[in-house]
Amino acid sequence: MKDMKMKHLILLMALAFSTVVACNASSAESKVAASAAAPASSNLPLNLGFLEKIGVDVSKILELSNNDREFFDGTLEKEQVLALLPMLSRMSTDELDRDYNIRGAKALPHGLTMLLYSVETGDDSTTELLAIYDKDGVLTDYMQLEDWDGFAVLQCDASFDKGLAEVTDTKLTFASPSEFVLDETVKEGCWHREGDDGSISSDLTDLRCLVQTLRRYSIDDKGHMALVEEKVVKREGKFAPESERNPIYYFYRLPASDHSRIDRLNEMVNERIAQASSEEEFEEENGFVIQMVVGEIFAASPDALLNWFYKNRKTKSALVGYFKSIFADGWVEKSVLDQEIDKLPDAAAKKYLKNLTASWTPGQ
Repeated sequence: MKDMKMKHLILLMALAFSTVVACNASSAESKVAASAAAPASSNLPLNLGFLEKIGVDVSKILELSNNDREFFDGTLEKEQVLALLPMLSRMSTDELDRDYNIRGAKALPHGLTMLLYSVETGDDSTTELLAIYDKDGVLTDYMQLEDWDGFAVLQCDASFDKGLAEVTDTKLTFASPSEFVLDETVKEGCWHREGDDGSISSDLTDLRCLVQTLRRYSIDDKGHMALVEEKVVKREGKFAPESERNPIYYFYRLPASDHSRIDRLNEMVNERIAQASSEEEFEEENGFVIQMVVGEIFAASPDALLNWFYKNRKTKSALVGYFKSIFADGWVEKSVLDQEIDKLPDAAAKKYLKNLTASWTPGQ
């Protein structure tokens, strides 16, 4: 089914992910709903020295705590963003033009530190990013989490005074010092304009459906996250067809360190190709999403993805074509790919991939 909600995670290419709606409108202002109910045993020293070294004013960074609260919006400089999120160097340079804010920090066992980022995506919307750092400030893992307080207009009347919308509310809680839960509630219902300032109320009326999902993650001593459990704990009603989510988006819920997502993505793509009634239908519903996910996997773990292509060179995979389009369409510079291939220690893999990607430049 065609995915009508295209506002998504933006740390990929020059394309900004914006919500596809029946008419253009600005969404309501709302604060990020994030709380961390930390048990007494998690009373660990917060190490922000690595932030100080790159010039970040750590006195303004709030520690994720028990209470819902406003988070400090301290926009980082481009050099600071690149130092903290080095995978951006393997994405479109336009990604560094966005506003990155540290919304909170959390001390973890083994000298690890969690940072919660908010990234401006335009149209008064953001996407959240959860990252883990070791005691020296080296990024060990990260996960893109979409808009935690998203408001997507699905339908509206001619005067844009009311309509149908989808609202997302996500909370972060700590079950133990090395385990956290993302509690996400998505609702669909009617919205209306409030007052004379043109703002839209995020409080839905005539609630039509709701789904609440809990995702539990663990963090090991290397700073790698793992999805331990995912379950729907509450469901009411049925969502409108235009708001149904393409299942390929699921791979954004997996940490960057989870290399198994490459095989799983390939399997899902093959399944959806087999189910599609035509190549045009498949491309319309899945093409852009696959390109985004493959681009994010490359940025996160280029060696893992490149070695996967080499090891599966005798098996036809649709992922090759989408990976090619990232560079051939100009979203990421081909030189970035060449540099990563040159880093591979396996000479045979390096030779194969150089031949495979030789023509992957715009216009060829």
